[in-house]
Amino acid sequence: MENIIKSIACGQFLSATVLYPTSKVDADLYKKVDKQPNPMFGRITKRISYSGIRLCDYENMEVVKEERAEGKEAKPAWYKWLHFPYIAEGKKNGNRYMIVKTSPSLEIKVQYYLDGVEIDYKDIAQYFKSKGSAEETRVIAMQLDYLQELKQGSLHYKR
Repeated sequence: MENIIKSIACGQFLSATVLYPTSKVDADLYKKVDKQPNPMFGRITKRISYSGIRLCDYENMEVVKEERAEGKEAKPAWYKWLHFPYIAEGKKNGNRYMIVKTSPSLEIKVQYYLDGVEIDYKDIAQYFKSKGSAEETRVIAMQLDYLQELKQGSLHYKR
């Protein structure tokens, strides 16, 4: 998979599907219910399909340019680059990530599963803290262990 990612030039559009076990990845989204542990913790899986994301061109991000113009060292705080600017590694956990950029005009489809059965988010929303807005362009670190599918032109990876 890393070879496919490295063969994609920054700025090219691609599609990806990620399957996150929420007990590991989204633990911070869970809220306690009546001061007790959340009964849904570890039972929910989130599948996210992104269409039209791009590998992040870190050097040309506006915030990086601004920090460098101010004389600051602009580098990621929680990860280090393994294959700049394609693949990063978490400094504390050693997990590998594909760094991508998205915007509100791109398609993002989220599906939730409770004990392996697809369920509507509104049926489980009460167990989560409020979600952030996807109004702005943002950078996402996709953990490679959870990447299920990646497409770019004729390149196709499917787990």
